[in-house]
Amino acid sequence: MVNEWLTRMQSASITGRKSVRRAVTDRAEEWKRHHSAIAENYRLAELEMLDMRRELKKLRDDNDALRALLEKTNAAKVIALPKKIKD
Repeated sequence: MVNEWLTRMQSASITGRKSVRRAVTDRAEEWKRHHSAIAENYRLAELEMLDMRRELKKLRDDNDALRALLEKTNAAKVIALPKKIKD
């Protein structure tokens, strides 16, 4: 049983200097591709975040200006017109 397992493991393992080097190089290239994809996605997400922060600041500034205008309007004692009553 152990000898069978050992035989299977030896046949599945990569042998030979060129084969080992090729397998290691292939794995390294695959990890480099994955790392590059992750880095690119990170950069894109960071740019999106910066855009969203700019947009948020603009919207907050607009909101502050509208609130100030609303306060001025309320200070002038403007009242809403009553709703029409249906006959």
